[in-house]
Amino acid sequence: MAALSWRREGRALALLVGGFLLALLTWQNTRLKQLTRGVIFLPWVIGLGTSSLLWVWLFDQRVAALLMVLVPTMAIAMLAGERLHRHLSQGRFERVVALVLIASGIALLFK
Repeated sequence: MAALSWRREGRALALLVGGFLLALLTWQNTRLKQLTRGVIFLPWVIGLGTSSLLWVWLFDQRVAALLMVLVPTMAIAMLAGERLHRHLSQGRFERVVALVLIASGIALLFK
C-alpha cells in the first residue's frame, strides 16, 4: 500500500514539474513559446475546425450527395477492417492502417 502511494505522489510531482517547465517555456515571447502554444492547442483547433466544416458540408446539397455515397462505403470498410484485423497480427494491422491513413492524407494534399 505504501509503494502505491509513493507512485501516485511521484506521478503528481512529475506532472507538477512538467507543467512548471512548460510554463517556463512560455514565459517570454519567443519562437519556442509560439511553437509550444501551437503544439498544445493544435488538437483543439483541429477538432473545432473539422466539426465546423462537417456542419457546413452537412447542409450543402452538393456535398450531401457525396456523403450519401461515403457513409455506406465507410461502413463497409469498417466491416472489412474488422475481418482483416482478425486475420492479421496487431503489429501488421497497425502498419496497414497507418499506410491507409498516409495514403488518404497524400490524396487530400493533391485534391
